[in-house]
Amino acid sequence: MKIELSKPFTFEGKEYSSIEVKVEDLTGAQLKKACSDYAKLNQNIRRNPMFESSTMLTWSDDFITYFAGLQAGVPLEMLEALPVRDYVNVISRVRLF
Repeated sequence: MKIELSKPFTFEGKEYSSIEVKVEDLTGAQLKKACSDYAKLNQNIRRNPMFESSTMLTWSDDFITYFAGLQAGVPLEMLEALPVRDYVNVISRVRLF
């Protein structure tokens, strides 16, 4: 899924006008693995029973940002540095694909 940015954005010397988030061919198993990997990185997720289900976790903005970065091959910090309009567009599009 190609997500156009509202204007060119430069991060660590590289300019982006869009972000290609590869989600079309993902399987449920791959999503579950991403949820599990994310939970291992985040202590708060492990302590919160609400996030025991991968379905609930996929509604978390933090997880969606992690997942979008993973699928786009860009660092999480790059997505978090986007202007808010583009950041919200990216996480909304990924969440609802």
